[in-house]
Formats: sequence, structure tokens, C-alpha cells
Amino acid sequence: MGVLEDAVIKAKGAADFAGRKTGEFVELSKLRISIAEVDKKIEAEYLELGKMVYKASREHTDCTDYVQEKATAIDLLLKKRRDLEEKVNALRKVKKCPECSHENQFDANYCNKCGAKL
Repeated sequence: MGVLEDAVIKAKGAADFAGRKTGEFVELSKLRISIAEVDKKIEAEYLELGKMVYKASREHTDCTDYVQEKATAIDLLLKKRRDLEEKVNALRKVKKCPECSHENQFDANYCNKCGAKL
């Protein structure tokens, strides 16, 4: 192979690498936007819950069923958020410690900060 062919092969490899990294960046950005949207929904659910509990307190009424309904909705949103965070961490190639939330290398078995099993 000539020098020109080597340069073309190297340029193609660099372009492929840049394309992959750009795709990863776009996916990461979409996931972060999704997390922000879920956070807004969680905040809205908490706000509605608080308003209803306040109203029930003032009117001396029972809102137990409503509280359970909202708690279930919030739990589902929190699970969705955790799932999105796991996808972000997989793209970033990190694993969060369940004990201290320290970010570790994706292939680590134990936390570098607290030693907990990952």
C-alpha cells in the first residue's frame, strides 16, 4: 500500500470514530432531556399531592385513596428516572454505587470509595 492509501484508511477510521462519538453524544443528550422531563412530572405530582393533603386537612376529609394513587404515580416516575439514569451511566461507561452514589468504572465489582459490592 502506498502512503496515500494509508492516509485514506486512517482518515476513514477517524471519521468512523467521530461518527460513533457524535451518535453517543446525541443519545446522551436525548436521555438527559428525558430525565429533565420526568423530573418536571415528578415535581408536578408532588405539588398536586401536597395541595390535596392541605385541602383535606383544612376540610377535615379523608384523602387516603388519593394519596395512594399519587404515591403509585410518583413511584412509577421514579422508576422511569432510575432506568434513564442507568442508560446514561451505561453510555458514559460508569456504574454508581448503591451505598454512596460514587461513580465507578463500568467493569468494577466494588466501589472505589466505600468498598460496597456493585
